Amino acid sequence: MIPLRFLSKMGNYNIRIGGVVIHVRVVDNANLVDQSLSEIRHQIGTNTAVGLIFKSSKMLQICVGSRCLMVLLSHMDISNIPQSLKNFLAEQGICFVGVATSMDRMNMGFYGIECKNIVDVSELAARVLKKPHLYGYGRELKKLAAEVGLQLVEIPSLAQFNWSAKFFSHEEIEYAVHDVCASSLIGTKLLGML
Repeated sequence: MIPLRFLSKMGNYNIRIGGVVIHVRVVDNANLVDQSLSEIRHQIGTNTAVGLIFKSSKMLQICVGSRCLMVLLSHMDISNIPQSLKNFLAEQGICFVGVATSMDRMNMGFYGIECKNIVDVSELAARVLKKPHLYGYGRELKKLAAEVGLQLVEIPSLAQFNWSAKFFSHEEIEYAVHDVCASSLIGTKLLGML
């Protein structure tokens, strides 16, 4: 096994989404999850939306500000999911946003993880902007971003992407975290309008 001090320097990427440089960390180690969540907590303000997406029942993504965490749950011992992760997702004061959130809630249960404060970013947009037609636009993040004055560049779809992989190229990371980062940016902009 690779010592933690070296492992913590691996799996780090910098990507640009919506004009923001985002530091992405990919982890499959419980101790690194604890460390990464500590860094993410410092990014949360009073009007901050935390992006949360659970991909293909394998990967949990959390994004806030300039930090994104990809937890490779399928490569972790299911009986050793960090309590810090469970506690973070259970915090009542955090507004988690994502896409297809009802499916995410159901799939997280397999890992003993629960998040009650998650809302689809399109529902948040419809409520804050008082535009009911936006509800259901969760998969059309570029349109939602335009509604709040953000510009998103769509990431081209990859022909082959393995959500169960353990290692990723820079291009794959950019593709994988686009939706969670965009959800956080849009949600934060919406909460700032309240």
